[in-house]
Amino acid sequence: MAKANKTIGDLRKLAKQGPNGLQEKKRDPVHEFQQLQRTKPGLPKTLQNEIEKRNIKSVDQVKKIAMQIRNKRMKSVRNEVKPHHKHVNKKQQVADFSVPSGKIAKKFISNMKQIAQHINL
Repeated sequence: MAKANKTIGDLRKLAKQGPNGLQEKKRDPVHEFQQLQRTKPGLPKTLQNEIEKRNIKSVDQVKKIAMQIRNKRMKSVRNEVKPHHKHVNKKQQVADFSVPSGKIAKKFISNMKQIAQHINL
């Protein structure tokens, strides 16, 4: 039968392990910085500027920043100004449709008459 009580050493080992019980990799900051310097020239200018502005030193942080910039850009496209929020004069003149005038109106009426004849209305 296995021990039911855990010692402090066992708890420390479990704390170092990841959620799946696997040992997490130790990160080398020098290697991460070198990897970032190799990939940086191929990135878009906006992302390069953000990296310099935020003083980022690893590729994982760059991935997070890239997603944030992408989401911000997509939100600005999706959130268009709705018509009722635009500045529109509330007192707009209503057009008079009772008397058609002009070539386009006459042509439209003649086309509708032809369609009505074909349908036999």
